[in-house]
Amino acid sequence: MNHLEAYELLKTRVEWKTPLDTSFSYLNFNSPESGRYLQEEHSSVRIPVIYETIVSIDISDNQFSEELISLKKRAILQMLHDVFYDQKEIKDTWITENIILYDYAIILKNTSSILFDILNSSRINHTDKVSSDNIKRWFIDLNGIHDKENGVFVKGFISRYKREVDRIRKVLFISNKYHKIVTAK
Repeated sequence: MNHLEAYELLKTRVEWKTPLDTSFSYLNFNSPESGRYLQEEHSSVRIPVIYETIVSIDISDNQFSEELISLKKRAILQMLHDVFYDQKEIKDTWITENIILYDYAIILKNTSSILFDILNSSRINHTDKVSSDNIKRWFIDLNGIHDKENGVFVKGFISRYKREVDRIRKVLFISNKYHKIVTAK
């Protein structure tokens, strides 16, 4: 199968959580099959923040709903590309027999993509709602911190996502899961 067919198998695994903000009551989301939500990894990955930063000002309710679907689809397709970059075809069993493996990777990819979009948004950078401290925090959350002098090391979402993709690839593509131990007599 190709990436779009694999996307169809994964698209209901994680969902957007309906925001508490009543101005977004027009949005309807299904319950995720995995019980996990796209917003669970970072407090800034919320629908009101996405609305304020990523989309244009004159957007209809329907267009914004489609934008959220598009953001989720982008995260899933990018994750599939990162996991299966060296495969001509994706075997159905790689998805169906290991479907739970992809949930966290999708959430991490969505989180890093949204934070990247927020950092590069012209709308958020021209409003008074966001301080330079918030932008610095988002940059650190995305990229992490490696300060050898003070011994500070914090993994960012980009490195956490790469680690998760590597974990999925190890489960799928390492054929020798059990090693034979040979001893000399």
